[in-house]
Amino acid sequence: LVAVEALSMSVGEYLSSKSEAELWQKRMDEEKKEIKEEPERERVELEGFYREKGLQEKEVQYVTNLVAARPEWVLEEMAVHELKMSPVPPHSPLRGAFFMLFFYIAGGVVPILPYFFLDVQRSILPSIVATAGALFVVGGFKARYTTGKWIKGGCEMMFLSLAAATIGYAVGQIVTRFTA
Repeated sequence: LVAVEALSMSVGEYLSSKSEAELWQKRMDEEKKEIKEEPERERVELEGFYREKGLQEKEVQYVTNLVAARPEWVLEEMAVHELKMSPVPPHSPLRGAFFMLFFYIAGGVVPILPYFFLDVQRSILPSIVATAGALFVVGGFKARYTTGKWIKGGCEMMFLSLAAATIGYAVGQIVTRFTA
């Protein structure tokens, strides 16, 4: 079941990432066309961006001349300031799908591992503890590379995920009572 769910999530990630990459490419291609066909209009837009940043007119002209001489720089500026998107292409859809598959399986195995070694009744608590521990480690690892607050990140991931699992369990119990 975990493998099937992982495959479904992986396909979803692939399709989502592919759509994002296609949209990014379409918008960048449209902007490249505008830069090529209407360089003066793009130049006026660049000047506006730099004025909004507070540059003096002499600085605006200097920076605009510098950027306008390089179409790839104009494209980067337009991506950031006009399109409000990164000039760097999104990650590969296949890469995202692979990571989703791998980590979904890895995360899905943790709660079921105790059931391979213990009977069902004695597996429940070790399963919850192992899952909470794994969530804490993942949250801490993520936070270590983002905010640097690994304890806070670990607790956040663990508590929010366990809260979501508890709500899911409660909804399942309610549905079972009303449909049984």
